[in-house]
Amino acid sequence: MLFAQQQLSIAIRTKRGMILFFIHIEGLNEINEKLGNQYEDMAKIETANILKEAFRESDIIARHGRDEFTAIAIESFDANNEIIITRLQDELENRNKQENRLYKLSLCIGKAYYDTEELCTIEELIDRAKLSMLEQKKNTL
Repeated sequence: MLFAQQQLSIAIRTKRGMILFFIHIEGLNEINEKLGNQYEDMAKIETANILKEAFRESDIIARHGRDEFTAIAIESFDANNEIIITRLQDELENRNKQENRLYKLSLCIGKAYYDTEELCTIEELIDRAKLSMLEQKKNTL
C-alpha cells in the first residue's frame, strides 16, 4: 500500500495515469479441498509468476488477500489495459496447457483507470477495480 500511495502521488504530480488491476484466483478452495494446501500455495505462486510475466518490472504487484492480487500499471493509459489483459490471458493459457497439470488455474480480472483529473485514494481505486472484477464475474456466470 505504501508503494501504491507513492505512485499515486507521483501520478498526481506528473499528471500521468495508471491502471489498477484486481485479480481473483477462481476455484482456489476447490484446489485446496481436492489436492491440499501445498497445491493451493502452488496456485498462488504460479499466479504471482504469471503477473510478473504480464506486467513490467516497474509496475507494482502485491498479494491483496488469500486469493486476490492487485497490480498497478504505472504511467499507463486506459487503452493499455487490453494489452495487459491479453498478456495475462496468454500466459494463463500457456500455463494451463502444460502436461500433467492437476488443476486448471483461472483468474477473474477487474480494472480501474486512475485519471489525474478525477482525484481519488488508493482504497477507492481498489474498490472500483474490485467492482469491475465482480461485474466481470457476474457476466461470465
